[in-house]
Amino acid sequence: MATAMAPVAGLFGLLGYLIREREMLHLIAGYDPSTVTDEEGLADFFGTYMYVLAVLTLGNVVADLTFGHDSLRWTLYWAAFVVLFLRIVQGSRAYEDR
Repeated sequence: MATAMAPVAGLFGLLGYLIREREMLHLIAGYDPSTVTDEEGLADFFGTYMYVLAVLTLGNVVADLTFGHDSLRWTLYWAAFVVLFLRIVQGSRAYEDR
């Protein structure tokens, strides 16, 4: 499983770069430029969290390859992933005018 997740970490990192540094907000699912009040803030927020997901995923891959597979670690990884994902969804709404 670890080797399959390594490209996913790279994808998260690439998305973080494109969204945060290049402000390619159209890469965010559901992005509607007519409702966003602070595009720079949204790009910074969303891109930063994509970087965090990349580091979390890559760290878990490295730990898996170094120490062997551990079901508890993968369970904690997925729990942290879901919490971060929900934070991204909730926090992104702060940059919209509804």
